[in-house]
Amino acid sequence: MLRITKTFEDEDTIVLRLDGSVDSSTVAELQNECDGYKRKTHKTLLLDLSGVTFISQSGLKLLQKLKNGRIKLAKGSLFVETLLSDLKD
Repeated sequence: MLRITKTFEDEDTIVLRLDGSVDSSTVAELQNECDGYKRKTHKTLLLDLSGVTFISQSGLKLLQKLKNGRIKLAKGSLFVETLLSDLKD
């Protein structure tokens, strides 16, 4: 299960907090949510990963794909930061 909550917005950035697992059962939901914001606005989308408890291989692939777009990743736990450390900017 993954909960996606918009926690902040200003003239440049929208922050979405993710809580739960980013895995094969939730990647489509996250992709759709991000795509929706990218279509509606030209603001930078920041994914707050502080509530993420698990990331599967499919979740890592999606985060890599999203990070290569107009989306930034932030505030991951040590577990999340370790998994994401190999993702290139």
